[in-house]
Amino acid sequence: MARKATVKKRVSEAAQFAAYESILESLVRDPEIVEAGLSRADLELALEDKGFIRLGGPARSGELEPASRQLIVERARLYWYRDPLCKQAVRLWTDYSVGDGLSFRAEKPAVQAVLEEFWKHKKNRRILRARGQRKSSTKLLVDGEVFFALFGETPLIRRIDPLEITDIVSLPDDKESPVFYRRQFMTLAGAQRTLYYLDWAFADADADEVPLLKDEKGDAIRWKPSVFIYHLPFDDFAQRGNSLLGAVLDWCREHRRFMTSRVAITQALAKFALKLTLQGGASTLAAAKTQLKSTVDQDTAETNPPPVAGATWLENKAATLTAMPRSTGGRESRDDSDLLKLMVSAGTGIMLHYFGDPSTGNLATSTSMELPMRKAFGAYRQLWIEFYEDLFGLVLARHDMADEKVDIDLPPILDADIAALGQSLTAVKAAQPEIPGQPEMIQHTLSAYRLNNVAEIVKRIMKEMEEKQDQEPEPLTPDQAEQMAAQLPEALRTLREVLFGEVQFEEVVRHVGGKWVIFSKTGKTLGSFDTEAEAKKRLQQIEFFKRQSRG
Repeated sequence: MARKATVKKRVSEAAQFAAYESILESLVRDPEIVEAGLSRADLELALEDKGFIRLGGPARSGELEPASRQLIVERARLYWYRDPLCKQAVRLWTDYSVGDGLSFRAEKPAVQAVLEEFWKHKKNRRILRARGQRKSSTKLLVDGEVFFALFGETPLIRRIDPLEITDIVSLPDDKESPVFYRRQFMTLAGAQRTLYYLDWAFADADADEVPLLKDEKGDAIRWKPSVFIYHLPFDDFAQRGNSLLGAVLDWCREHRRFMTSRVAITQALAKFALKLTLQGGASTLAAAKTQLKSTVDQDTAETNPPPVAGATWLENKAATLTAMPRSTGGRESRDDSDLLKLMVSAGTGIMLHYFGDPSTGNLATSTSMELPMRKAFGAYRQLWIEFYEDLFGLVLARHDMADEKVDIDLPPILDADIAALGQSLTAVKAAQPEIPGQPEMIQHTLSAYRLNNVAEIVKRIMKEMEEKQDQEPEPLTPDQAEQMAAQLPEALRTLREVLFGEVQFEEVVRHVGGKWVIFSKTGKTLGSFDTEAEAKKRLQQIEFFKRQSRG
């Protein structure tokens, strides 16, 4: 008998969405879920972990559900406050990338004056001075995005809590072009308020040039005039940014639990110093316990004080006093801890030895860093530089100076080797005397020396150089010109290495998987050893043979 063919029916997205909502609603009302205090956001994340994705929602476009996003941001903030690994990751990104804050220099004095008026305005200093820049960086890394509000003629600048921005309204046919930002917040009187702000791209647009868009109720959006939003996302896939800590929160939680358990084991072992073994029954043990017990907790005076230092213990053959074992499996627990830290390292882009254990590597110095970290920090610096370029452009546009050039610099990721910097500058000057005197070169060099008033020093140097322009330099002979041209590329390469940290690493020793491993500057494994002493001994041999080969 022929089998009846079955027809697979395609379930509509509406039906799948309804099923998803039905599962969530049933879980939210479950007594055990209510007793456990789990929120709807907790359940959404749990369903996502099991492979349930809300079709037709933000997840399809690369966005998290709003409730899930809020939960991650709140957890990231809590972990930044309480978890050492999260705190260190954010601190390193900010320290190496933002450092002491940026400096800027405009070619024209009038442009410089406009920017300094905006930068040093007493109502902007909280956001723009070095401490404010570092705070903005911390917020960007923890929350995953910063919404800067710009208003007034100066203009003034403030930050808006990302949790208050509940929607980004873009052009219907272009999600990459935001127009409005919906902000929902509670007033001091306890009333909920909803406002719409324009994107900063429409700062100079007339009202009739702003696209006519509707809110969720179908009404035309009415925005707050003279207030514009600059949205700065971090690690964004669609419209919203993502926290640096978002991918490592669970691993940081497991590491904290693991370390808490290790502390419990250590404290349990520390409660007992000695072990007394007796021959006899329960009465013998009770007598020994009474003899050793202190009476300080009783109402009477102490009648059985503990022995003083250097006292003698007396025992017969029926009693044996031994020290309690002190081994806690520390070596194994350290390896297990490193395995959890490696997941945090992968998620934050920070190498293992930066998380509080310099013995696992010797690259964490002021003048060298692994290439992946340096590249990541460099890209993050560029994100901030582009933000300040846009911000300065907005300020200058109000003074009809939008096309004026402004040079913006952040401190170098790595401190320059001062001796090497001096030598490289000397070599560049010998090859091409004009290069070290360029304003951009002076600004980079002064920043490498970690000076705070870079702009003022550059201004003073340029003024002195202008006064000396009347002095004609001696002409070069053809041989001198040819020699200088040949020396210039190498001199510039060396100077770039010193200024921007692009220096090749020497061999290093790291603790990996329970072994001490020697790595070459290219990352090649040169040997694996059981102890650090053996690895360092071999490293000394490698260095010796290198010096021998160099003569």
